[in-house]
Amino acid sequence: MHQVMLVDDYEIFRKQLKRHEYWQNQSKFVLVSEADNGLDALTALRKKAVDILVTDIKMPKLNGLELLERVRDEGLCKCVILLSEYADFEYARKGIVLGAFDYIVKPVKDDSFFDVLNRAADYITKSSKAEDETFYERTAVVNCILNGSDNFEKAIASLSQKCDDSVHHDFIKYGVLLAESERKIYEAVSAKMEWLPLLISSIDHICNKIIQSDNMFTISAIFEEFLREMYASVKTYYPPKMSALSVKVVDYVLEHPFEKLTLTATAENCFVSKAYLSHSFKLDMGKSFVEYVSCLKMQIIKKLLLETDMSMAEIAEKLNYEDSKYMGRLFKNIFGMTPTDYKKCRTPAVHKKPY
Repeated sequence: MHQVMLVDDYEIFRKQLKRHEYWQNQSKFVLVSEADNGLDALTALRKKAVDILVTDIKMPKLNGLELLERVRDEGLCKCVILLSEYADFEYARKGIVLGAFDYIVKPVKDDSFFDVLNRAADYITKSSKAEDETFYERTAVVNCILNGSDNFEKAIASLSQKCDDSVHHDFIKYGVLLAESERKIYEAVSAKMEWLPLLISSIDHICNKIIQSDNMFTISAIFEEFLREMYASVKTYYPPKMSALSVKVVDYVLEHPFEKLTLTATAENCFVSKAYLSHSFKLDMGKSFVEYVSCLKMQIIKKLLLETDMSMAEIAEKLNYEDSKYMGRLFKNIFGMTPTDYKKCRTPAVHKKPY
């Protein structure tokens, strides 16, 4: 039998819910305690934990979200359900991000309340042994990115659909689940390709955009766009058909992006002549070694421009360019605009000091 605690500052609501015949007509739940504010609830939970906590969001002394955080951090309850008013959707969204199982909109309908309660019980029963519902779909996306597979679009569609189904088409929980999936995919790919974070958007910025979006279409679009950015980046720097020498060259270049990468030093590292490396690399990659290195460094410059407050002189020094003006001309030749114009026309993700 699952023990339930009810926390709400409206006594009438608590009395109505306690008197409901549901509690007498079943053997799955028992309402063991109640409180009219978050602080008293926390004190009671520290003395005796429960299985399911049902709490209002707006309460005196300690609100529902603060209570949720304390309960989560101290392991005082297996499952937290939030009670939210129509105007509290942003709070409900934050609650799901913080780990709430679900939220119920007030005024509470009996059927909805006990439906969520039953789903919470199933979750508790299965959670100790259940595998991540989206594990296989997420792994498929990771493999497609790493291998440049043509099944990539199908894989992300499958993952998006599985996430939607698993949260019963609730756009708030859908956004949170997609953000979690996005981060796990990013971490899995970056673990094998440590250079990737240098060339793509900030994962924190992307996850925040997903969570804060207010409709399914926008959530899906942001989620899929970032996955395509990862996929395209890997495919750009590791085309499917590459010789062993070109793979070694690319590995070396991507492991030393802030060094002065020359054909001579790279050829020496790969134990081949400059002429042989130059010919073989261009045959595989469709561009010269110098062009490849320039494109890589320019992509890093784009990210530094948007996500740090570094000056052009500082960026040039970091990337081992002797002249920031020369670096700026290269940037304009590749992207069709100066670094300054590029920064002005893009919305920065964050402003922070460089890596």
